[in-house]
Amino acid sequence: MTRRMKLLLSVVFGVVLLLAVYFAYQRATQTSAPEEIPSFGLSPADSGPAPCAYVWAQQDLPEIGQRFNADLQKLIPEATGGAYAFGEDCVYEDGSRTFGAMETDFTVDIPVPNLTDDSALGAYLERLIPFLAAYPTDDLPARLNRIDVRFFVSEQEFRYVRFELSAGVDAYEQGLRGAELLRELDR
Repeated sequence: MTRRMKLLLSVVFGVVLLLAVYFAYQRATQTSAPEEIPSFGLSPADSGPAPCAYVWAQQDLPEIGQRFNADLQKLIPEATGGAYAFGEDCVYEDGSRTFGAMETDFTVDIPVPNLTDDSALGAYLERLIPFLAAYPTDDLPARLNRIDVRFFVSEQEFRYVRFELSAGVDAYEQGLRGAELLRELDR
């Protein structure tokens, strides 16, 4: 191999090495996301709603609550009832939000003389469960699910029993009554 050939080979090898280093540097410094996001033929305004963050939320249902209260007082005159929807708020970057109901829940307040009389409290649940199971649900924003019953002697003395309607119906259909029904749902 002549000296000229060695020199030419060294130059070619050096150029190839420089090109390899240059392309490796370009690839290492390139950002991972493209500068322009493809729109697939849609303008940004046509591409749908802006993304949002979901947070648990609830929303009072005053009209449904008033109707439920009136129907409840036909069954238990001393009781009062209300309704709310449980679900998620979709919170957008600008702070606006959209509520999506996942379930409708009813509240029931019943004044009682004694919070430890499980038979008497269970007797109220015996009356409530069939009433709730047959309650019309066509106008509810989502399925009827949770029932919050508050037995109270005063605002400071109360006892909550919270259950899913399906669990209440199951216990009732199994023949549980009175104190047994209360204990089953008060877990």
